Amino acid sequence: QDGMVDIIAAGNQIDMLPQFCSLDAGYGNVVLNKGNRKFEALLPSQSGLLIKGVVRDIQPLQVGKERLWLFLQNNNYPLLYRPSTQ
Repeated sequence: QDGMVDIIAAGNQIDMLPQFCSLDAGYGNVVLNKGNRKFEALLPSQSGLLIKGVVRDIQPLQVGKERLWLFLQNNNYPLLYRPSTQ
């Protein structure tokens, strides 16, 4: 709500060739823009973001005055995220 652009990211990749294994240890990231080219990555316990699995898309949702994020995953239920930093 400070007018600076923050970053919410998620991913993981499991459809790689077996010899390259999979990249599936991420749980999503929230990075806050502190201004003057300084950023702070939040721990999952601070941000409340903990998504297991492959994320295919992230869609912002505006519900009244609240900004929410919908994380879409293949073969899994969508996850709704409400930033704990609001």
